[in-house]
Amino acid sequence: MINSELYQATLSFLEQEMPKEGSHDVFHCIRVYNTASLLSRLTTERFNPTIVGLGALLHVLEIPNSTATLQTTAKCAQNEIDGVLFIHQHISFHTEISSTASDLSTSPFYLDLCIAQDADRLDSIGSIGIARAFAFGGLKERALFDGQTTAFSSPGRSLPNSELSSFLDSLRNPADVEALLGEPRKSSSDGTTIQHFFDKLLHLASLMKTAAGKKIARRRHAKMVDFLKSFLDEWNGIDDPI
Repeated sequence: MINSELYQATLSFLEQEMPKEGSHDVFHCIRVYNTASLLSRLTTERFNPTIVGLGALLHVLEIPNSTATLQTTAKCAQNEIDGVLFIHQHISFHTEISSTASDLSTSPFYLDLCIAQDADRLDSIGSIGIARAFAFGGLKERALFDGQTTAFSSPGRSLPNSELSSFLDSLRNPADVEALLGEPRKSSSDGTTIQHFFDKLLHLASLMKTAAGKKIARRRHAKMVDFLKSFLDEWNGIDDPI
């Protein structure tokens, strides 16, 4: 999406600024960039490849650092800086689900945001997403799971852990997740990593914006459901040896 010189300059900056922990490191930014490139190739609508590419690479950095990079290393035009900062401001899951979230569809940078946002969220689900969830949980010293509590709760609904494995089959269609789990929400700081799947990760496939992102997300969503079923069977000691 962006020329090799700009890519390498931005990557060199990221290697200096990004943390080394596995869930939000420079490799996360590279994967998001590569996925955004894939989604861009499958998009027929008009978008700005520089804004998408730099937005994907720089989405984790603090805004002042991103702005300095764009003005010096990247030497972007003001319109491109505005687009990358628009992505930075709105790419977050928590921003989208907040009660103050605004309608962004009229922005000239909306499609650029959709591509970068889908790419970022795809890195939070599937096999990579599972690995990142436990890497982040370890960083925050969260328990894997608390077998004495329910793994999720929503208004009027709560299931014991022994019934969760079979319940997960009803979550295979991303479109059904919110009706069954309630609205997505920010995980508690003292919650378990498995709780985070029910609070956020299982909701992401239904929030995809691009057609290609939705297709990829359905496959990755299914991998998470399969993983959770296996995890809970093993946790509860009912893993069938046959």
